Amino acid sequence: MRSNLDQEMTVSIIDWTMERFQDALVTEELDPGLFRRSGGVAEKKETRIAQFLDILQRAIGSGKN
Repeated sequence: MRSNLDQEMTVSIIDWTMERFQDALVTEELDPGLFRRSGGVAEKKETRIAQFLDILQRAIGSGKN
């Protein structure tokens, strides 16, 4: 984890972001046309999840392996 970020703030931001992302996935499943044009939702779901996790990892990661 990055050392220049407050750990509690980082956890809160990740928590809020995860909740919102989960809400968007569920809403999209229940009403696919509400936020985006319909079509291809099932095929893109796994890609979106992978991209979301990649963004989170790069945002909070230290860059050291």
